Amino acid sequence: GISAAGMTGCAYDIEKYFISDGDFVYFYMENMPEYSNMNYNRKCYAIAGTNFDEPKTEIYVPAYYKGKEVCYTWFVDTSLAQNEYGIDATGAEKVYFPFCHCAMPNTTGTVYDYDGKENEPSYNFFASTSAVTSNILEVPFWSSGKKGTYITSIMYNERKESYANEYEIREINGYKFYVGEYEQFFQIANTSYMFNYEGEPNEGYFFINEFERGGLIEDTPYEPQRAGYKFAGWFKEAACINAWDFERDRLPQAEYDADGNLKFIETKLYAKWVKN
Repeated sequence: GISAAGMTGCAYDIEKYFISDGDFVYFYMENMPEYSNMNYNRKCYAIAGTNFDEPKTEIYVPAYYKGKEVCYTWFVDTSLAQNEYGIDATGAEKVYFPFCHCAMPNTTGTVYDYDGKENEPSYNFFASTSAVTSNILEVPFWSSGKKGTYITSIMYNERKESYANEYEIREINGYKFYVGEYEQFFQIANTSYMFNYEGEPNEGYFFINEFERGGLIEDTPYEPQRAGYKFAGWFKEAACINAWDFERDRLPQAEYDADGNLKFIETKLYAKWVKN
C-alpha cells in the first residue's frame, strides 16, 4: 500500500487520481481540477508517494512514466508531514533523483537540512528540465534522527541567493548551478551512461553512478527513451561496436597522482538505438 504520510485529512481528494506502478504512485495534474489554482504546470506526471511492500534501502525516481516526463517530485519526510503526500524515504540509504532538479518557488514546509538542522527554508517540490535526464547525486539528510538521503546539492538553492556574489554561477538549460558543486557532481561518479544521439539533452549524460575501481558495474539504470527508437543496450564506444559485458567487463583500476590523490577516471557507456 501507499506508505507516504498524510494520506488522510487532506483538503483535496487527491488519492482518487493515484496511479500505482512499481515503487511509486503517480498522478496527472491535468486531470485534477481541484488543483487548478496551484502555481505549477498541471500538464505533467508527478510522483505522489511510494508503494512499498517492505522498506527499501535504495529508491530510484524515474525521469519518465509511460513515455511522459516526470516533471515534479514531491518529497516528504514522514516524521514531519502534515496532510501532505510525497516520497516516503524513511529508512532509505540512497535516493536517486533525475538530474537538473530545481526548487519550485513559493513552496513551504519543514525538511531537515543537510547537516540535520531544522528551521531552514525548504522546498518540497522539485522540477525537472523539459528534456528530462536521470543522472544522480547522493546527499545525506536526517530523518527522525536517522541518517538517510536528501535531494541533490547541485540544484540552484534560493536560500543562498544572498551569497550569490561569493560563488561563480553557471547556467545550463535554464538552470543555475554553483560551479564548484557542478564540477564536484561530475567527479563523484566514475561510470556514466550516455544518451548517444544527435541533439541529446544534458550534454549527453543520461545517468551516472559510482562503483568500485577495478570492479564490475553492479547494476544499470532503467532504459533511456528516444522518440521513434528502441533502446538496444549499452556499448563501450559511441559507434556501438562492442557491448559492455556486465558479468565480465571491469572498470579501470584506481590510479593516483604524485601527491597520492586518487585520479578521476570516467568510464562511459553508450546507448545503442534501433529505429522503430
